[in-house]
Amino acid sequence: MPNKNYRLFLITVIFVCIAHDKPTAQTLKNKNSRGYTYTIGANTFKGFIMKHDDRIGHLIREHPVGLELFINKNTYGKKYWQPLYNYPDIGFSLAYFDFKIPELGEVIASTVYLDFYLKRWRNSELIFKVGTGLGFSTNPYDREDNNKNNVIGSTITFTLQGRLGYQVKINDRFRLTPALTFSHFSNGAFKMPNKGINIISANLGFSYLLTDRSRPDFIERLSHDAPPGEDKKLRYNFSVFAGAREIIPIGGDKYPFINAVMYVDKKVSKRSALLLGADFFYSWAVKQEVKTARGLEGDDRPDFKRAGITVGHELLVSKISLLTQFGVYVYRPFKISGDPVYQRYGLKYYFNERFFSGVFLRAHYGVAQNVEWGLGIRL
Repeated sequence: MPNKNYRLFLITVIFVCIAHDKPTAQTLKNKNSRGYTYTIGANTFKGFIMKHDDRIGHLIREHPVGLELFINKNTYGKKYWQPLYNYPDIGFSLAYFDFKIPELGEVIASTVYLDFYLKRWRNSELIFKVGTGLGFSTNPYDREDNNKNNVIGSTITFTLQGRLGYQVKINDRFRLTPALTFSHFSNGAFKMPNKGINIISANLGFSYLLTDRSRPDFIERLSHDAPPGEDKKLRYNFSVFAGAREIIPIGGDKYPFINAVMYVDKKVSKRSALLLGADFFYSWAVKQEVKTARGLEGDDRPDFKRAGITVGHELLVSKISLLTQFGVYVYRPFKISGDPVYQRYGLKYYFNERFFSGVFLRAHYGVAQNVEWGLGIRL
């Protein structure tokens, strides 16, 4: 994904998630009543592949189409975080994309997501969806049989999705939703090639409310009804991230990496925290790239370590948070690329107030470097 696409997508995600429009429903008096409903539905897709690199132009010949089935859990304020985000829906979808291009084949994607309600009217709603998951590609790159596919190098890919939709009430159970969707598929440089696919599509979908009873009213939480540990003290985070990355040539070896991440966070609201910290990188893939670039062999040991400072933001949604960080290398003795700036995007899951896990994508100006899997402690 190119730099502009990453920034536009993530800025939009953060803006939408922070936006809060109070619904017009009444406060629920009985806190023991049912706090959710379910809807099911489907979406159709038709769109185009974005040309984010001149080297993928030969693959942009047709308009991809697709079909998505989904189920949503509609929230009404039973959990403290739900009113903070205007009572979003929690969903799971299974989608099928046909690229209409033999070299690309098809992708089947499973996604978990949140639907954020930007605005609620009497008979319609403006919704933004953000989700992530895994995809299964039917025709990835193959040196012998499919060497023109230079965008998907593995059968399993990661997927990101953002959608802006306008939902119209047909009756008490049916909703019709035209929308625009951005979908991204890549494997985070785990296997080359990995230029990734970005799709912009127009959607038409419908949803159906499963319950045979009326929806519950929204619970409007009091200002002091906050999550445990809701304070604004400085907290210190220590994490270890690890993974593997394949480097050119295609089909070559995969090299492990390990990163030590330290930062301090400060909550500035019930939904947001600001971050300041440092990263230390130790990658055997970078070591091999340095040796290749310098013509070194055997036991030569170039200095391939890196260190950087970062600033960032954490969007807090229950036990899950969306992490966005921007960093600058302050120690990088060998510059394989000219970019001193890197970015990290990902999800954290808090087991409790101290321990968390996470999965993150680190990129150089939108070009994926690796997917990081990590564990950490917050003190």
